[in-house]
Amino acid sequence: MASTEVKNDEPVKDETEKSKKSVNLKEIRLTAITIDSDADFEDASSRSLVSAGSSNISPSRNSTVSDDPAIGPQYGSRPSINPGVYRLSMHLEAKSKAERRVEELESTMFSLVLREAIDELDILKRTIRREAPKLEERNFCRENPEDKQPKMLHFVEETGHELVVLPVAEKLLRDVGWAQNILSITAEELESNGSYYTLLHHVNEIASEHEKRHKSQMNSEVLEDTAKNLEDSIENFRATSRQKIQQYHDELENLEKSIDESFCANNEKIDYTERTEQTRYEQKQHELWLKEQSVLREIGLLDKSKRSEDRTSRELQAYTKLAIAECEAQTVDWTSRYNSELEQRSQRMNEMKEKIEKIEEELEKLEELRAERQVLVDEYEAEQQRILDEIEYWKAVHRAATIVQSQWRGYMVRHELGEFANLKVLLLKAKKKKKKGKKKKK
Repeated sequence: MASTEVKNDEPVKDETEKSKKSVNLKEIRLTAITIDSDADFEDASSRSLVSAGSSNISPSRNSTVSDDPAIGPQYGSRPSINPGVYRLSMHLEAKSKAERRVEELESTMFSLVLREAIDELDILKRTIRREAPKLEERNFCRENPEDKQPKMLHFVEETGHELVVLPVAEKLLRDVGWAQNILSITAEELESNGSYYTLLHHVNEIASEHEKRHKSQMNSEVLEDTAKNLEDSIENFRATSRQKIQQYHDELENLEKSIDESFCANNEKIDYTERTEQTRYEQKQHELWLKEQSVLREIGLLDKSKRSEDRTSRELQAYTKLAIAECEAQTVDWTSRYNSELEQRSQRMNEMKEKIEKIEEELEKLEELRAERQVLVDEYEAEQQRILDEIEYWKAVHRAATIVQSQWRGYMVRHELGEFANLKVLLLKAKKKKKKGKKKKK
């Protein structure tokens, strides 16, 4: 909101400009708040709760369920936002925090307008007639004897539960109370610090809810369109599949007819082919008998050759037996030689093992001596290192002690502590004595 600068030379003119601006702002004041929950207002001018104190209520609110398909059943839904309010909320969001604050005069005027609207809403709230519950509905449960259904709970207002389907009067009272609460909070903010953040917050909430509903409606429409397209495609696919199946049946029938016709036409040809094939079979059978006789003759010749080969194989077996006997004798001779050489080699191996054992014993003794020597060497080196470390330690201690003593002596001299108390006085006296002695010598 634009703030006017008050000049010292033109106070009256500035006040008139402020009043004009406040009047212009008063005309658009809080048109952002419109209660569209389950109510149809007759014209756009009646949607403002401030400019029109008592709004004209549509006759469609006399029923608990609206007949308008765009509105749907009115089951106590929250107040929704007008598209104009959504645009106004987006315009208000674009402003900075400095522009959202108003001046003191404007805030008082706006708060007065809001108070008037609250009073008018209070009057409207008192004029709404509230339906009294019937005696039959006061019972918590009842039973229908005709259809013999089980007992059902019916919660009423006295039990503390909200009714599932609110009557028109209850909806109007709830909406009026909600608007009255928001206007009162906004008026208090304007009176206290000249801001309207609560109003803007509620307007943004309503705008976001309206946007969510619009998005969900658009998504549902898109899904419905896709579902319809899928159903159409399924129907088309079914129709094409039926056509293809019918086409296949027709083709099968045509094939069966063609097979029957071809069989009748080719019956004589089949008889001729059978006779020709029979003659060919007899010819082949005779040819096979001739081949069998030739094979039997070949088998006789092969039998003769087999007998001659058996004689030669027996002679070869006798020769191989003699050769095997000679080889066995040679193997016995070579095994005896191998055993004698093996005994000699084993004796040599035993002698070498004894020598190796003696050498290992000597090595073990030498290893023990080396370990003892190493222990002594390690002890000697550790002792030498300890002595060196001790010498270094005492050197460092003496050095630190001399430094500490020198520092402490300097501190005592500077501050005249201990044996150096009154050192300056003594030095002055000594100087004076020296001067007196020099004068006497002169």
